[in-house]
Amino acid sequence: MSLATIIQLVHDKLRSDALGDLVSTDLVSRVVAQALVHYSTDKPRELTADTTADGDQVPVPPEWVEGVSKLTAVEYPVGESPVQTLAAAPARPWGGAVRIVLQERSLPTA
Repeated sequence: MSLATIIQLVHDKLRSDALGDLVSTDLVSRVVAQALVHYSTDKPRELTADTTADGDQVPVPPEWVEGVSKLTAVEYPVGESPVQTLAAAPARPWGGAVRIVLQERSLPTA
């Protein structure tokens, strides 16, 4: 559900149930934005992303936000049960772009 849809639902409920037209659009937008920040702190979103690489450095996914995103695991090989992970950490080697650096120095051969 988009932010605009949520704001419209809040307007619809307030107007029909409680306050009529006394609540401004700006106020509802600010309150929803504040609630979103608070909720994101209480329950951060966890997204998974697939990426491919050769060697010991893996590009971060396109959705990666520096300073916000956090690496929790690198699954390899993909699809195993139980899940198998490799030791890895995000780094900025040689001052370049942020990459995922594998601790084992290279991907194991299958």
